[in-house]
Amino acid sequence: MSERIDDEIKEVAKYPQVKLLDIQRRLLKRNPLFDIELSSICNIHCAFCPRDKLPRRNHGLMTEDTIDSLIEWLPIGSNVLLSGFGEPLLNKHLKKLVRGLGKKDISVSMITNGLLLGSVEIRALIDDGLREIQVSFPAIDEQIYSKMMPGADQQRVLDNLKQLSSYNSDSFCIRLNIVVDEANKDEIEELKELAKQLSMWPFIRRVHSRGGSISTSRPCTDIKACGIFASVTFIAWDGFIFTCSNDVKRKNCLGSIFDDDFQDIVNKKKKIISSNKWFPICSECNDDYRYLILYHGGVNFEP
Repeated sequence: MSERIDDEIKEVAKYPQVKLLDIQRRLLKRNPLFDIELSSICNIHCAFCPRDKLPRRNHGLMTEDTIDSLIEWLPIGSNVLLSGFGEPLLNKHLKKLVRGLGKKDISVSMITNGLLLGSVEIRALIDDGLREIQVSFPAIDEQIYSKMMPGADQQRVLDNLKQLSSYNSDSFCIRLNIVVDEANKDEIEELKELAKQLSMWPFIRRVHSRGGSISTSRPCTDIKACGIFASVTFIAWDGFIFTCSNDVKRKNCLGSIFDDDFQDIVNKKKKIISSNKWFPICSECNDDYRYLILYHGGVNFEP
């Protein structure tokens, strides 16, 4: 897997700047994808998540009023991923958000650490419009799992995964999210087999620096382009819109759902892309997806 990803990134590095600009402008015109932080609070602390570096003021749960504004603000027919820096299942208004987005024909996916899956009505969420759940599960070995996801109960998550698998259908997808680093790289095949046993899709992604907030062994490239910025709009729990979820310090604000409409945000992104003047965190980012999206021309591809 790593070799193929590295080859694709090397290919993107050969693209002339005019081609990179063209790809990013085309991505801006695609059906929009929103990364929405329903919660920046979490019940554990994963080794691959720099939540401890979030400014204190940026810890919170999206309020019901903000959710109402968000439902109205999002374009009809777009796609939403509930992710950000926290556990979305901690927000008691999750069902209201999913239901409201479903009424606008907005497809909803969610990333969770899996600990709280047994306490929510999955069937009700699916009926309201939830189309995918991605569950983080990085290791079979209990010690490695505990190192990568401190505070998580591996057996509890496994039990929840087995229950969740019963909801698998043509209209509802379940993915096993596998973040790979040196600790678990030898377990990938076992994790794939676990996903197969649970009738889930393995979703494998290499750990990355989160804009320089996490130390990794892979170097950053000097490619001046970003498929994530062009394809995904990150909305924090308080309604403010930032360059991407890797802006951990929340220094690069593009606006908010209270003061700007989506086209305003698109226009700001166009200006940044055209100027080719990126943010300081971009020079420290080695997120594979900023380049793989450019290579594949969109977000819908298997890593």
